[in-house]
Amino acid sequence: MTNDRSLARGLLAVAAVLGLTLGASLVMAAPPPKGAEQQAREVARTFGKRGFELFEAGDYEGAIGQFQQAEENFHAPTHWLLIARSQAKLGRLLEAEKSYKLVLVDELDRSAPKAFTAAQDSAREELASLRSRIPEVSVDVLGIPEGATAEVFLDGTRLDAGPRGSRARVDPGSHQVRVTAPTMAPVERDIEVAEGADQRVLVELQPARYSAGVIPGAIAIGLGAVGLGLGTVTGAMSLSRVGDLDQSCPSKRCSPAEKSIADEARTLGTVSTIGFVAGGVLAAAGVTLLVLRPGSGTRASTSGQAVQVNVAASPNALIVRGVF
Repeated sequence: MTNDRSLARGLLAVAAVLGLTLGASLVMAAPPPKGAEQQAREVARTFGKRGFELFEAGDYEGAIGQFQQAEENFHAPTHWLLIARSQAKLGRLLEAEKSYKLVLVDELDRSAPKAFTAAQDSAREELASLRSRIPEVSVDVLGIPEGATAEVFLDGTRLDAGPRGSRARVDPGSHQVRVTAPTMAPVERDIEVAEGADQRVLVELQPARYSAGVIPGAIAIGLGAVGLGLGTVTGAMSLSRVGDLDQSCPSKRCSPAEKSIADEARTLGTVSTIGFVAGGVLAAAGVTLLVLRPGSGTRASTSGQAVQVNVAASPNALIVRGVF
């Protein structure tokens, strides 16, 4: 409670200096400004006064907007000091740190208004205190496959791995950690981080598991593609043989020597038809399996057993044998 009262008194002092004596201080340091500069200063003073009122009322977000408007009209370190304090009140400590640094950017000489030098002195003191409140999160990953690299994301931003693992300074509150690696199931973890904490998150990766229907569906689509390809190739070959017969038998009467060509054309045509039909059926079945597979709650374990598929064509059928 004492700190809040001290802060309020400090803000009142800054606001008073900014709103009531800033003009007088500047008058002592330089000739009275005229025209657009004076108008901009008056506009900034109005925004600053409204921002302070919102800060006192606990509307820190609204106060930030007013102080930013004041800064856009007339630059003053006091604006950034009040913005930093408002951001700190909202728990946006990383933003507040940047705003405190902006207070210290200006190199002030002895002729600078006392309000400006006082703002920088306050910013130095408050920034040191603020930094001790900013928490850090470190993510350690176990189970990374040999030769692979895990990617760590914090709230959607990729973290670079350092000597102490993947680390980041964050604002206190809720955050999400996501870790991915080749052939491994992605892991997502929701965490709560307190002020000043040095929080470690340990993630252990597991081999990826596939939803039931994914592997059979993919295999069916692959077999469908094989069937359609077989139908296309054999169909082209059959048409080629028919073309040969048309050239050899222009009168549609062929000698016994051309009988083998006719039989081959007929066989290829049959295989082509079977390939197209079987390929279409398998492809449609595969798509159906993928679309209608159970949700993520139903899992099929991956095992070391290999998937074996054999495709064979005969004059009257397309034969598919598989072990799943």
